[in-house]
This record gives sequence, structure tokens and C-alpha cells, in this order.
Amino acid sequence: MISLGDEVGMALSIEMGGSNVRVSKIFFQGGGRSRIERCSSCSYSPEAKSGSSKDLFSFVAQCVKQVDPENGIKAGLSFSFPCDTLSLRSGRLMEWTKGMNVPDCIGKDPVKLLQQELQELGLNMQIVALCNDSVGTLISHSYHNNKAAIGVVLGSGTNAAYLELVSNIPKLRTETASRTMIVDMEWGALGSHHRDSLPISCLDEEVDAHSSNPGKQCLEKLMCGDYLGELTRLWIRSLRANNELLSTVDMDNRLFAERYCFGSPLCTTVLLDDSEEFEEIRGILDSFGIARSTVEDRRTIRAIVDCVITRSARLMGASLFAVLDHMKEYGLDGSVGIDGSVYRFIPGYKARVMKALEELGMSNVSIGKAENGITEGAALIAYTSSSFM
Repeated sequence: MISLGDEVGMALSIEMGGSNVRVSKIFFQGGGRSRIERCSSCSYSPEAKSGSSKDLFSFVAQCVKQVDPENGIKAGLSFSFPCDTLSLRSGRLMEWTKGMNVPDCIGKDPVKLLQQELQELGLNMQIVALCNDSVGTLISHSYHNNKAAIGVVLGSGTNAAYLELVSNIPKLRTETASRTMIVDMEWGALGSHHRDSLPISCLDEEVDAHSSNPGKQCLEKLMCGDYLGELTRLWIRSLRANNELLSTVDMDNRLFAERYCFGSPLCTTVLLDDSEEFEEIRGILDSFGIARSTVEDRRTIRAIVDCVITRSARLMGASLFAVLDHMKEYGLDGSVGIDGSVYRFIPGYKARVMKALEELGMSNVSIGKAENGITEGAALIAYTSSSFM
């Protein structure tokens, strides 16, 4: 397993996720302890998400500037999109996911694009490491747990990275002294070529058809934060169309007519509502101008959310089972670290994952919450970059 718990020093993390940019100065105190000295979070502007590469990376550079980075500080870029990794500090963007659409970035190195914008702002710093969010999570988990073996991200999108024996990687053409290597799985794309491997419903088909990348990231669209709320909304709309739910509400209502108006955070609110008449759910419906609903309507909406979340968690459990089963075959069993808003904030999510694993025959899996895993991991890789060269 990876062991990095004794590292001490300061580094910068630049996290480019699906919905925002987060920049943090992190001090590693050793002994698996760290503290965030300064942090800035910037939601992407519409221009950054769908304009030019200059629009996007100048936006990111401005966010970096807000934390006032010291001269010469090492920085790690956690770039949550599929890349062809060329070296520790360089890669080539293969395609956008998570709703990002900046065409002129495809085939280019995000490190070079950002480094140029940082230099134009007069920031004397170097991006010395490029990593995926799941790799960062695994590295962060290893700082706190010397048995770390798998890192998972489950937020707006999902991905996983795990330790593999080098001898099991026939495509590897580079000599390495290490017995193991971290593999970035990009498991969110599972099902893109074999859709029958996933439980895809007509609602999933509609989500996919109106996404920015139809036919791609199939597993991600069944279980992640960008889509859970929309799946819930489409199910509610389907029942309303059959007069089985909210039958007095006009079909022109925004809840039925506006895509993605039911945000995934509302799923958390719904699941936390244990009142007798589901008052929190009543409040959500009121926000959509639906003043009249029955207790049965609200109970049904809670059941819908429970089903959507349970399917997500069971897919997570099945995915983890496949990786853990493979690793056990080669004696690489270890702890799983998970970061991401869906896993952190949706009540009962871990219990659902554990139940799925138990049903598949794995009852003693160690799963830990990797708090700030993506952020901390990118900074840790940057700080220790010389040891990876």
C-alpha cells in the first residue's frame, strides 16, 4: 500500500471539478495531519464552461490569485476530466464530461494552458503535478491510512483509482522499479459500449438524450449528483402524466416542464423528512408553486427519491465489489477512501453501499470518508513530486 503520512510542508492544490474551481494552500503537519491555510472556491461562469480555452483558464488563474500563493510554491492540478497522461506534470484532454464544453481545449495540455495564464497574472509558481480527482483521493486517503488501496469520487460525476500490479498491465512499455501502479479507471464511462451491462430505464434514456455527451458516461448518469435530481423529476412527471401523482397540478408547471429544476441537493432534504405529513417535501412543492398536495403525494415523492438513491448506492457497491474482488485475487486487499458530495451529504448512502457489498459476499470492507480528499491529494502529490519523478 502507499504510505505518505510523514510528509511535512506546504503546497497548493488547484481543483477543477464539474461545477467549480477550488484552490487551497495546505500545510502538511506529518503524522497524517494537515490544515488548510487558505481556500477559495469559484463557481464557473457560463463563459468559462462553454467559451474558449482562454476564457476557462484565465478564470481558473484568477481564482488561484485569490489565495495569494507564495513565490515558488509547488502546485498540483486535480483535473476531473479524461486525460491521456504523458508524464507526472503533463497530459492531453481527451473529452469533456460533467457538462463542460470548451472545444478548443480538446487534445491540449491543461497544465500548459493554466501555467500560461498564471504567468500572465505575474504569479511565480509552478504546476508540478497533474492528477485525476480519484487519484488525488487515493493519495489523500493514504496520508491518513497506510492500507489505502482504492480512491473513489462520487459527486457531480464519479471515478475510481486503485492499486494494480505492474505485471498485470500488458500495455505498459515503461520500466519501473515499483511492484504496483495506480490505475485511473474512468469507471463513470462504464456502459458506453455495452449498455446492456447497466440497468438503464426509459428515464435514463431521456437524461442521456438531453445531456451534453449523449451515449457517454453511462454509469455516471445513473448514480451521480448531476443527474439524481433530474431522474427524480422525470419520474414525478411520468406519474403525473398518468394521473398517479399530483393529479390537480397543471402539466405546464415548472416541475414538469423545466429540465434540471429539481436539483440533486433536494434529494437530501426529501430523505431527511421524517415528519408525519412530510412538511419539508410540502415546502419543496410550494417552491414550485404547488400549494395543494396530499400526504400520499408527498410519501410517493419520498419513495421515488429513496429508489433513485438506493439504485445509485447499489451501483456503487457493485462497482466496488468488482474492483475489490480483482484486487483480492492478487493479494492487494485494502481500505477504500471516498470523497464527493453525494457520498458525504446524502443520508444513509454508505449503509446502502455496505448492504449491497454484503449481498455480494463482502461483509468486512473498510470504507472511509476522505474529507477534502481531492484537494489534499493534489497538494500532496505536488509536495512529494520529486519522489515520483
